[in-house]
Amino acid sequence: MIAGLRVVRITGRSMEPVLFEGDLAFGRGPTRFRPACIGDVVLVERPGIGLTVKRLIPGPSGLFGLRGDGGGSAPSVDLGHVAPDQIIAVLRWRLRRGWPTRVR
Repeated sequence: MIAGLRVVRITGRSMEPVLFEGDLAFGRGPTRFRPACIGDVVLVERPGIGLTVKRLIPGPSGLFGLRGDGGGSAPSVDLGHVAPDQIIAVLRWRLRRGWPTRVR
């Protein structure tokens, strides 16, 4: 972490075409002023799995579901749900081949 900025190197293909293996993704923890929202790409810690990068989708009563963008990603039902306080960072930028771009 650099000055509150989280940096994660992407491994795997579950978030293609948004994030590719080897990309660096940058983000900050959600705040009261900038909370995590449906559609955001986030870094979460999954028990027994470790750190995971996924997109937020609607979940039941105050929770978010998780989904990968790539065709090889596990179905959201297998990824479970996360509470807002389980989100480590909302990833907003990526670095690929030396060029920073927004994560959308």
